[in-house]
Amino acid sequence: MRIRNLSFKYEDKIVFDHLDLNFNSDSTYIMGASGKGKSTLLKLIAGLLKPDNGTIEHDFKKISIMFQEDRLLPWLNVKDNLLLVCDDINEVDKILKEIEIDGSLSVKQLSGGMARRVSLARALLYGADLLLLDEPFSGLDKKMMKKMSNLILSKGVKLIVSGHDELEAKLLNAEIINI
Repeated sequence: MRIRNLSFKYEDKIVFDHLDLNFNSDSTYIMGASGKGKSTLLKLIAGLLKPDNGTIEHDFKKISIMFQEDRLLPWLNVKDNLLLVCDDINEVDKILKEIEIDGSLSVKQLSGGMARRVSLARALLYGADLLLLDEPFSGLDKKMMKKMSNLILSKGVKLIVSGHDELEAKLLNAEIINI
């Protein structure tokens, strides 16, 4: 995947001005301070935002994104949130076991870390060939971060993650790109 001459702004705030990036690794970790455009870059790659100029070249057919906000539907329980993207009940039950969450729980009963794990599970169940994860480990302790990184890597899909922590990049065997 390549990004060429990418420019993007929100009203008068320039986020990117002629950005060029190559994503050569199967796992890439975009690192930068808050407000530097990591989340915006993921949304541009996903096609949720359109660049003002430049191109994003890739041949992915199906892209899954885990947003910085969990975006779970509060009127559905955990299992039903996952069934929105995968109708294979066995796969849903399997991933619930892997993330250590009871599918009958309501979204309101979830801690912040639990909600992150459900959001991650939903992104993984979508079955994409490119997985975009925006700060997927926030609210998780180191033991759970390791467990979730192993789960992510077990899917064998191209991965682009944004965050602030070199440990997370290491757990995902990711090449770090600083923006």
